[in-house]
Amino acid sequence: MATEAITVSLGEEELVRVDDAGLSIKRVRIQGHYDEDADIAWLRFEGYDSDRVVAEEVDFGLRELDPDERRVVGLEYWRASEILPAELLEMLPAPPLGVAG
Repeated sequence: MATEAITVSLGEEELVRVDDAGLSIKRVRIQGHYDEDADIAWLRFEGYDSDRVVAEEVDFGLRELDPDERRVVGLEYWRASEILPAELLEMLPAPPLGVAG
């Protein structure tokens, strides 16, 4: 079974994704935060507009969709430390003071 290689660089706020065959590269700009006290991680992708997203509750938290294209533009992970790799959470900065997500 082939695996997909994913590289995350939050310094550049960019996720580089290579498919199983190594034939294509898709770059997606992301922003993310992790609130250790609340144990919630937020990931926002290109096209995220807080005034327009439609949130759907899912088993891990929230999935936020672009209302026109119905593509995922944000993910919110509740109990993030139980779901996401510790290495990813360590890379995510805390949210700005007074700002949720």
